[in-house]
Amino acid sequence: MKSYRTWWLIYSLCVLISTAVLIWITVLLLSLESAERQARLENQHQEDIRLALWRMDSWLAPRLAGEAARPYFEYLPYHTQQPWSMRPEDVTADDSLTPSPLLNFTDDILFLHFQVDAEGVVRSPQAPPANLHEWAHHNRMSEEQLANNIARLDLIRQILANNDLLSRLQIAELTFAELTEPVSEGFDLNDPMPTSDTQSEPRQSKAKGSRVLRGKGYQQSQVELAQQQMSNVYLEGAWGSIQSIGPLIPVWLGNLEQDDPEPLAVVRRVETGSTYYIQGIWLHWQNLSAALLTEIHDLLPGARLVAVTEAAPSPELASRMLATIPIALEVDFPFTPAQAWSPVKTTLTLTWLALIIAGIAVGVTLRASIQFGERRSRFASAVTHELRTPLTTFRMYTEMLADGMVPEEETKRTYLTTLKDESARLSTLVENVLTYARLEEGRASLRRQPIGVEDLIDQHLPQLARRAEEAGMEIQISGNDDSTRAVVETDIDAVGQILLNLVDNACKYAASAENSTIEIITTQSIQHQKTYIQVDVCDHGPGIDPEFSSVLFKAFHRVPQPTGDSIPGVGLGLALSRSLARDMGGDLTYIPSAQGACFRLTLPVSKSS
Repeated sequence: MKSYRTWWLIYSLCVLISTAVLIWITVLLLSLESAERQARLENQHQEDIRLALWRMDSWLAPRLAGEAARPYFEYLPYHTQQPWSMRPEDVTADDSLTPSPLLNFTDDILFLHFQVDAEGVVRSPQAPPANLHEWAHHNRMSEEQLANNIARLDLIRQILANNDLLSRLQIAELTFAELTEPVSEGFDLNDPMPTSDTQSEPRQSKAKGSRVLRGKGYQQSQVELAQQQMSNVYLEGAWGSIQSIGPLIPVWLGNLEQDDPEPLAVVRRVETGSTYYIQGIWLHWQNLSAALLTEIHDLLPGARLVAVTEAAPSPELASRMLATIPIALEVDFPFTPAQAWSPVKTTLTLTWLALIIAGIAVGVTLRASIQFGERRSRFASAVTHELRTPLTTFRMYTEMLADGMVPEEETKRTYLTTLKDESARLSTLVENVLTYARLEEGRASLRRQPIGVEDLIDQHLPQLARRAEEAGMEIQISGNDDSTRAVVETDIDAVGQILLNLVDNACKYAASAENSTIEIITTQSIQHQKTYIQVDVCDHGPGIDPEFSSVLFKAFHRVPQPTGDSIPGVGLGLALSRSLARDMGGDLTYIPSAQGACFRLTLPVSKSS
């Protein structure tokens, strides 16, 4: 018993260790899968952001490029041969005015073009002064358009009145200069224009300057816009001598904390020999934001655009900024539910199932091995005990008879009768063991044949009656006509062996009962639409304790007796009888009874009956 506990302890430890290791592997693999999935989603999210930024820049850059290439003199409502120092308010329609392309310019995003001179006076080519209103109407500007442009000019004047545009532009230019230094040393219009032989060096410099953080990319892109602009400038004209024209640089205007509706503009500085001008475009922020978000709605439907006012944004913020204007993309990380099944989860599930099945298989095998060992031990103990008594009797009586120690003939006959009975008991024991072994191995060959129930009982009744008579008991047969006339297809010898085992048990355990009758009762029943014959063998002895009813049919297992176990037997009769009954298509069961023990043999009725 101690060795069995050791084996169970080893098995339990192996199961615990295997389970713990698999739990650790499961947690590790699921964590790695979750991290890999999160990284994949993050990478896809960043890829979507980069593609969204590229789409928005690709949509906006051509518009700003066209504005960067716009000639400086178009920022007045007209072209004239008069000196640039002449104020627009002093110009009349008689001065041979040519309308600027911006006079009737309308756009939902490029809200208003404006120009600020060194004295801080704000003008717009789309809102000519009062002295030129008739001239503007003559050039196809409607009253409504003129009124709207004047209102916008008044609003931009109010915004610029509270902001030092030049200071903001200078700060932006400093940041821009740090980025554009590898691209070119400046655009001095007094220098000769580059020829085809000298253009390769600036292009190489521009390629070198493009390797910068994306947070400053919108400033570098203005280098390209300024280069496009250089081919359209007039070195000499009504404006006088122009020294340089800066690139368009985005500048946030207004007070963002007060949620101004349109605080964004792109401006450039135009320098002459004696003064400067700031030319810019007021961008309609809501319309611009809506147009940009429309371009990426299929990629990031919940995205938002926010202003970036920091001169040096953080790397994380810089990675989400446009390359053309200082705005950043804000988007919530998409929630994607985990897959119900994945290769890792499938593999882990199969591994767990394999571990459970292996654990159950090993446990069942270990239990079967232990039970086999216990049965072998019980068999050896029972058979040894059963063989010792008859062998001792055989040796003693044969020695006495061989040595002539028994001269009386009557005593010799008694000894010989005892030897005959013991040999019969040994023969029965050996036959039961061999039959059970053949049944366990599936080698039993039963000879089934149809026979009437009454004939079957009568054929074995003499042997049963003789065994009962030896114990001082008698057999009583009873049954209804339906059961006795029925025909069963069974092995006659096997049924006889079962009935003999049952009667032998009754003789062993109920011989001392007041009622010494062993009843054999036949009945007929229908189970699962099949007809069966039931043969009950009952005695009136002490019966069987319900506590041991579950182990009655275990091989080599005997029910303990209150008065001690002095009754011979190896505990194989009931197990053998049940195996024989089931092998014939029937069964052997224990029927609880108020007095004595009762066993029921069930045999199927022949189909031809």
